[in-house]
Amino acid sequence: MKKLFLSVAGLALLCGSFGAGFFLRDQEQAEARQKAASAASAAGKLQETLEASVATLTKERDEAREQGEKLGGQLKELVKKFTESEANAAKGAAALARATAQAKAQSAPGAGGSSPMKSMAEMMKTPGMKDAVIQQNLAQVDMFYGKLCDRLQLDGADKLDFKNLLTERMRAELELSFGMMGGDLSPQQTAAAVADLKQASAANDQKIRAFLNNETDYQAFQNWEKTKADRMILNMGMPAFAGAGEPLTAAQEDQLVAAMAAARTQASTVPDMSKPENLTASNLGPQMTEKILANYDVQAAQVAAGAAAYLSPAQVEALKALQKQQRALQEMGLKMGASMVGGK
Repeated sequence: MKKLFLSVAGLALLCGSFGAGFFLRDQEQAEARQKAASAASAAGKLQETLEASVATLTKERDEAREQGEKLGGQLKELVKKFTESEANAAKGAAALARATAQAKAQSAPGAGGSSPMKSMAEMMKTPGMKDAVIQQNLAQVDMFYGKLCDRLQLDGADKLDFKNLLTERMRAELELSFGMMGGDLSPQQTAAAVADLKQASAANDQKIRAFLNNETDYQAFQNWEKTKADRMILNMGMPAFAGAGEPLTAAQEDQLVAAMAAARTQASTVPDMSKPENLTASNLGPQMTEKILANYDVQAAQVAAGAAAYLSPAQVEALKALQKQQRALQEMGLKMGASMVGGK
């Protein structure tokens, strides 16, 4: 009986061992399956991440390639314009040499020719010289409008397109200025030329308005255009402020330009010589020249007095130095203009 009991107990122990073994094996398999599932999930997420990274890199590569093609096109266009400009400059230099020789011959004692400045006016009408001077002026579009492009946040292709529109505008103004030289136009021809310029400017305005596609930006351009002459003068005088150790801030620059424009456009008995249509013989005679310079002195004093409210004493002195320099340049320009258009 005891042996039977031991046998039964041994059998129960053996069965228990087998049961425990199976239980442990099932648990290990469950843990293995769980680890495998976790590994598969991690692998799936890793694959998704890698695929997303590849897609992003592919998109960036395509965008970079597209941008590179655009820049390549812009570079070709700039090289083309530079080559054309060099060719025009060469033509202009040749025309200048011929015209200078002609002017010297005509102005020599006993030659009985026209004045050197009159010959210069004729020279400016030759295609090569005129194109060279136009290209030289158009090359300064950055100086006239560079800060405006920054304020409008234009860059890349947009900036290039905007400059092309501005170049079209400046070319029309230069063409009129050249046409006025020599004093050969009748009053009717002058009026017709001025009307053509106004029509071209209006058409250009609409192109720029459509390009900017934003009324606030367009009004900013319009204001910039109205003060272009004043900004040009101030740009020339920037070294005076830097030399004084106190360069103008952007806010001071805007205030000064607004003051200069207000003084220039206030009611006056003298013509605004920043407008090409006013470059006539009657506006460039000695008496009108004196009136224009006297009016400039009044404007300069008005601007300097008001500027004391937003400029430092050193900056005010720099402004006065700039005004003195500008007056001398204006006097020289008026006399030269009188010689070219026959002012009396």
